[in-house]
Amino acid sequence: QRPQLPPPYRGSRQAGARGAIEQHLALLGDAVFAHDVADRPLGRFWRQAFQRSLPWLAEQLSQRPQAAALVEHELATERDGWLLKGRVDRIDDDGERQVVVDYKTGAPPSKADMSEGEAVQLPHYALQLTQVAAIEYWDLKNRKCIALDGEALDSLLPQVAARLGRLAED
Repeated sequence: QRPQLPPPYRGSRQAGARGAIEQHLALLGDAVFAHDVADRPLGRFWRQAFQRSLPWLAEQLSQRPQAAALVEHELATERDGWLLKGRVDRIDDDGERQVVVDYKTGAPPSKADMSEGEAVQLPHYALQLTQVAAIEYWDLKNRKCIALDGEALDSLLPQVAARLGRLAED
């Protein structure tokens, strides 16, 4: 059962609005964790962990004030006769470029694993989009972003596509 969530945040996403962004995130967290907090002691732990990450999350969100965010977005794309599907945590789209984001509460992949094609989750999503400029894991525990963009991403995506194609043939 999905919780009753507050309406989407419609205020400014400029750097000066971090406090308002953080407040809205806190309301979302309270709604999402309400059931777990009432029924399970571990729910309090997860809510507190989320609350500790709020200032960092608000800072990250304020860095892309023009981007529209697609959250928990379902993807399904046919590619070379096989179907790619997935649910991406977040896509920031400013009309010219897209950034694919995955929130991690545990250990995110390393930058090396991303660059070498061993962390295939976000490249898999990127292959289903048209204007991807970056893929990012947001490490909520350590409050850091592990990103791949530019030439590194551009050279990785064909490699991942070829790898997925070989898997689909088997």
